[in-house]
Amino acid sequence: MTAGGTYVSHTSGTIENAIVYPAYWLVDLSGFWQKGPYEADLSVTNLADALYFTPNSDPTYVNMSAIPGVGREVQVTLKRRF
Repeated sequence: MTAGGTYVSHTSGTIENAIVYPAYWLVDLSGFWQKGPYEADLSVTNLADALYFTPNSDPTYVNMSAIPGVGREVQVTLKRRF
């Protein structure tokens, strides 16, 4: 198993007096299990389902809009080798 995290203290636009978006933590977790020809992989991003916003990356609207971050995502992969 592995775990990792990202902390963002604040985010804002590039113009003077731009909106400052609050700090947030993102925690990711992944692991795998293997036995013989079988393997199972599990990956969870944004484990706590944190709500966060980032400035839009479009150069025209970067200082006027924000987009919500991606919520919790879970991915499971099952494999069998032949």
